[in-house]
Amino acid sequence: MKNLNKSILIIGKSEIALRHFNILGKLSKRKIFFLDKNGSILIRKKNLFFKTDLKKEEISNLFLVIICTPSIYHINYLKYYLNKSKIILCEKPLSNNYQKSK
Repeated sequence: MKNLNKSILIIGKSEIALRHFNILGKLSKRKIFFLDKNGSILIRKKNLFFKTDLKKEEISNLFLVIICTPSIYHINYLKYYLNKSKIILCEKPLSNNYQKSK
């Protein structure tokens, strides 16, 4: 596993994901990656996304994970990254299903 303890992972490429990216780009010098719905790790340069050679399964020990996906996926991503990141920000609502959130 690649240790990216100074990196940020944004899950999703929605407008809110890009808003987080723009804010973090101004406030932090940390490397920012995106995870798309196909599981590819991307970087963003000059308003374009580029694939990296990293795989979702290869990364751990991130500084921050931001979950910006439809709410039906929040719990799955939260469970997956719970022990792989120091901080997790999950857009609300946490889940669209009470039973899954237990």
